[in-house]
Amino acid sequence: MGHLVGKDVFRKLGRKLDGLETRLPWNDSLYALLKELYSEKEADVLVRMPCGLSTLDQVVTATGLEEAAVRKVLDSLTAKGLVIDLWLCEAYHYVPSPMVVGIFEFTMMRVGSSADSKRWARLFHDYLETGGAFQAANYGGGSQVQVMRTLPHEETLSVAHLEVLDHERASELIGKADRFAIGLCSCRHEKLHIGEKACQVPLEKCSAFGKAADFLIRHELAREVSRAEMEENFAQSREMGLVLNADNVKRNAKFVCHCCKCCCLPLLDVRKHGYPNAIVTSNYIAKISDESCNGCGKCAKACPIDAISIASNGPGAEKKAIARVDASVCLGCGVCVLSCRTGACRLERRGKRVIHPETTFERIMLQCLEKGTLQNQIFPRRDLRASPPCHWWFVTAPAPLSSPASLRLQLSVPSHANAAEGGGRPSWFPAVPSGRGISSSRGESRTSRGPHQLYAYGDGKIDDGAAEAVQASPVITSTGTA
Repeated sequence: MGHLVGKDVFRKLGRKLDGLETRLPWNDSLYALLKELYSEKEADVLVRMPCGLSTLDQVVTATGLEEAAVRKVLDSLTAKGLVIDLWLCEAYHYVPSPMVVGIFEFTMMRVGSSADSKRWARLFHDYLETGGAFQAANYGGGSQVQVMRTLPHEETLSVAHLEVLDHERASELIGKADRFAIGLCSCRHEKLHIGEKACQVPLEKCSAFGKAADFLIRHELAREVSRAEMEENFAQSREMGLVLNADNVKRNAKFVCHCCKCCCLPLLDVRKHGYPNAIVTSNYIAKISDESCNGCGKCAKACPIDAISIASNGPGAEKKAIARVDASVCLGCGVCVLSCRTGACRLERRGKRVIHPETTFERIMLQCLEKGTLQNQIFPRRDLRASPPCHWWFVTAPAPLSSPASLRLQLSVPSHANAAEGGGRPSWFPAVPSGRGISSSRGESRTSRGPHQLYAYGDGKIDDGAAEAVQASPVITSTGTA
């Protein structure tokens, strides 16, 4: 019976983690991984706690356990990086770690006598890199919002006419941060233990800033460094031709990975597994000057995702070979430019701007929207499997709201406070149950520009009454049943 109960709680844990921003398809490899990393008591508490940031009191209420018992379990989970604790509004807030960035990275960053890194590396490899289920669940279907974006090497953006924004510069990320940490690269550490690390790149490269650095330092997952040491870390990565992949946000980026071709799992997802959307590109793309290129092949060798090939010009041509860039997969990292000695390779701005989420909150919401798990963030305490089915909609309207209006679902929509400022800056309006219908309460504000977006939730079906609320014909961009 104990075995059945144990397996059942880990199955529930798998469902819980699958409901976050990174999907986790269930299989025997995931069961083995979860059973290794979590105790049954830890799994039980994590299954019961909310998906979003919660105080200790909120976790106690959600679990129904004594405060001392909950605190002890949370201390154990945060020490292992399986739950993230952040100091906000004069109190620690707790949130379950997703697989990426979270469970995988923090586990493989652990050191000390209790760290069974070799076993963990094999378990992660079996789940994340075998069979392709993880990649299909998270990158299949053309998903566009990922946890990482490529950061171009600043030295490759020297063309005078290029407009380089602050969030596209590593120097700005370092300059605005107030605390720094460097820890083990989880990908490189994993590859070391399974015998697939083919590079000479140091293990200790992973860079964290601000609150993320604070979390890693407190739990001894990384060491604190000075601003000068962090700048030296980036300079070394430039010399080694590593790709900089950063937190996919514009404001308060929490981390930058220093990625090599042989070890980085997201780069392997692009090159080996065939998912070019596994990493969000920079706003730049590599271009080759036919006049200056001598066909040496250094750029092709340096490219971490094999986006550059050396093409033959045919017999009789003045140049026998020339480099060609596959624009459909180029990340715009600039590593090829660093390797080019003739100046033929350069970065140019893409024809269409790549829009990155403004904040971590926005990124997580958009990831969950794509993955079909948004309801778990907005209604964290709802037992989605025990309650009667409810429908939810994500409605996009071509104009911001200008006055209160009602749906046939009895959804009360407040005035759009930001209409005068952003020309339609969207806000989130999560709905809560209210009698026969539902009423809307104002949620977090999103700062990216775009059409007005409304999240609705209730026990009926949306109909033409929605047009009255948004004063235009809406487009239902996402639907689901919880």
